[in-house]
Amino acid sequence: MSGTGSYQKNMIKIIMSMKNKIFKTLYRLFVKERVYINNNSNNQNKVIIVTGAGSGIGRAITKVLYAQGGKLVLVGRTKEKLKETAKDFKEDRHLILCVDICSDRGAEDIVAKTIGKYSCVDALVNNAGVYCNKSTVNCSEEDYDEIMDTNVKAVWRLSKETLKIMKNQKSGTILNIGSYISKNSNVSPNKVLYTTSKSAIDGMSKAMNSEVKEYGVRVNCLMPATAKTFFSLDSENYLSPYKVAELVGEMLKYKEIDFREVVIASPKQNI
Repeated sequence: MSGTGSYQKNMIKIIMSMKNKIFKTLYRLFVKERVYINNNSNNQNKVIIVTGAGSGIGRAITKVLYAQGGKLVLVGRTKEKLKETAKDFKEDRHLILCVDICSDRGAEDIVAKTIGKYSCVDALVNNAGVYCNKSTVNCSEEDYDEIMDTNVKAVWRLSKETLKIMKNQKSGTILNIGSYISKNSNVSPNKVLYTTSKSAIDGMSKAMNSEVKEYGVRVNCLMPATAKTFFSLDSENYLSPYKVAELVGEMLKYKEIDFREVVIASPKQNI
């Protein structure tokens, strides 16, 4: 009987431990992160384009900037996902654009429709990106083209079209979402193409910033480590998308600070 009692006690401890982890995760997802969504700042009335706004970090960025008073242009490939992001947004403070950013006229259409509704562009957040988990010898030229077209060429195209407006305005901010991986000297296997694309974004941001800062325009790069964008009991060890989004809001808020590049990670991440 004593053996049975000990077993029951151990099982109770395990179950309680699991319940605590589940509770903490649910609290973080549905209560704690609302703090970030409900914060206000002086991003009031700024017209902000966000690519990849239908999910993950892009959705978090869009919601946070909307809560801070921004007028959001949501760009993505799937209209249903974009609508889900904007389901609580007012009609006059958001524009949904279902556009393939890799298409020949995608960037031109995004900027033209933004100007058509709001007459200006205050900020662009280049967040959309794809990932390739293959070794170099197993990567095809199609893999290379897909990741470079989405992660680099599309960013360059949309930045180019947006800068035409911002230079005339003498103001504006472009924030490119890069990755900590471009600063990592010990990259794990199968990430060659992804690392190459994010390193290109780091370099592009610096060079572009030097080119346009005389016009009152900033081009900065935020490089987060791994962020959890799905339900997981281990998510506390990774960056919250809403914490990344909150920092995006701060970087867009301060016109007098040139952030250039910012690298962030969770204190619990061993990187």
